[in-house]
Amino acid sequence: MSNNQTQNLILLLEDSVIRFHSTTNNDERKNLDIFLSQSISTENIYIFKEILFDSNSPYSKNYAANSLIKLITQNFISVNIQFKEELYTFLAEYIFKNSLSLFSTDLKFLFKSLIELLCRIVRVSFLQSNVFMVENLNHYLNGETNGDSINSKTLTLLMIFSELLSQFQISSLPPTNK
Repeated sequence: MSNNQTQNLILLLEDSVIRFHSTTNNDERKNLDIFLSQSISTENIYIFKEILFDSNSPYSKNYAANSLIKLITQNFISVNIQFKEELYTFLAEYIFKNSLSLFSTDLKFLFKSLIELLCRIVRVSFLQSNVFMVENLNHYLNGETNGDSINSKTLTLLMIFSELLSQFQISSLPPTNK
């Protein structure tokens, strides 16, 4: 796909997401939902990453995050490690910088999706890392957290995020106009 085609698809997806959340026409909404669902494919994984990184629309970021969750879950072995590392770094920094504003506004749906994507990346990366997986999981389950163990710290962080999300009953879907 050429750079021009990629940019056109990004604009089309972002526009479709925004129209999906702003329309009151049920037929248009149904057609947009079908189009957006059919666009979730491994061919578009880098497009979703670009939308997540660059979009100004929380609805588009949410769509990209949820699409990436689905794609990474279904294809976790074939997804490039560098791709997952770039996503992890972006998400960790973005959530750190914006968590208070996301959590204290009506953007909790985006906060939840970003946390779920971060957790999914860590989980599939952890499962892929068979060198450290068994040893660190065994230490973690036995309560033996090594201060130098990144996986133990990550699992602890994931448990905190999971508990936080379950207590607040945050929907991963943004509010819609009906």
